[in-house]
Amino acid sequence: MYGIRSTTYPSYALNLAQLGALCISNLCATKPLNSESYHDQDLLFSFKNAGLEIAGKLSPEVNLDLYKNKMYAIIGKTGSGKSTLINYMLGAYKIKTGKLFYKNIDITKEYSTKIFDEVAFVGQSCCIFTGSLRENLIYNAQCNYSDDQLIYLLSVFDLQYFLSDKNLTLDDDINEYLKVFSGGEKQRLNILRAVLKKPKVLILDEPTSALDLNTSIKILSYLKEKIETLIVITHSQECIDLADEIIDVEQLFRYESS
Repeated sequence: MYGIRSTTYPSYALNLAQLGALCISNLCATKPLNSESYHDQDLLFSFKNAGLEIAGKLSPEVNLDLYKNKMYAIIGKTGSGKSTLINYMLGAYKIKTGKLFYKNIDITKEYSTKIFDEVAFVGQSCCIFTGSLRENLIYNAQCNYSDDQLIYLLSVFDLQYFLSDKNLTLDDDINEYLKVFSGGEKQRLNILRAVLKKPKVLILDEPTSALDLNTSIKILSYLKEKIETLIVITHSQECIDLADEIIDVEQLFRYESS
């Protein structure tokens, strides 16, 4: 199978294009579909003879299977189709030919609401909104979390100082601090918010771009341990080294050498 392998890959010193905002409003009006089984309980996403539009051109047929209980690193040069591949998985784009499945659900033409219960996505554009830190953390979460649980997770993500240094509680308003959040703080808070949703699959676009090496390794290691399946767009070597499988989109889409 093109584009996927289990060995480490040299890191790219490149700025990656942002994924941009997904049009969630177009996705929410969908319904569960009739299933077509592959008799493989570990299969997650499956592209079958799929034609994808990459930078205005139709790709060669893509056959790609992603499985549960793995960490995938998606690599490639800027503009090579990393974010586009994720957009197809998330239902923002529709494949031109072939089939796309999530588990045993055909999502080629219509997206399944099941994915919203199981898949979380964190892009490069991080959001912190008005209100309390608790409200920011548990937004869209289906579980109840105690103060101790939230404070512990803030420490895992190296964010506990935000409360202690400013003498704040989880329920204090953080509006006046919104402008002073660093890029790394926003990134960590958005990833933690996704973790609190307890997804089966977590898809991340450049999750360590604003983090130092030690923090990156700490958070990625935690995610790999706690999340069933991780799919990460990255050029970070430490992230690539942690991955079980590497998807090189330049091989996957079979770009010709320039």
